[in-house]
Amino acid sequence: MQRPTNLLVLTIDTLRADALGAYGNSGGHTPVLDELAATAVVFENAYAPIATTFPSHASLFTGVYPRLHGVRWNGHSLDDDWTTLAELLDAQGYETGAFVSYQAMVNRGGLGQGFDDRSDPELTQWSGSGPGNETVDMAREWLGQLDGADPFFLW
Repeated sequence: MQRPTNLLVLTIDTLRADALGAYGNSGGHTPVLDELAATAVVFENAYAPIATTFPSHASLFTGVYPRLHGVRWNGHSLDDDWTTLAELLDAQGYETGAFVSYQAMVNRGGLGQGFDDRSDPELTQWSGSGPGNETVDMAREWLGQLDGADPFFLW
């Protein structure tokens, strides 16, 4: 039996696709993302169900529209009754980690459901936005601690 594929979901708020080399921008300002895209699945057509960050992420991780899951504004919380992608993958044996720069997304908004490890599980570090390089460092550290026996899902 083939081992399940590792999954990385990378979300960046307010970034237009046409700013990235992977989508044809020849300006070359995103070499690391372009290198990642060269070996990954890149979606040519992806649409947000709502133009607000948190509700859009709630839809991404539940697969349903905001009118169904009830998260319509930043600051709302996803009800625990909704099953997230992380919960489904965790149940299938995936190691799950969520490392985000805006802590309210994971810790107060309900999107932490199903993630074994998070950037700030107890809200002791920072509650606002943190520097992206610190978020990347936390994710790298988490990846380095995995033994490779199980596939991973990293947000």
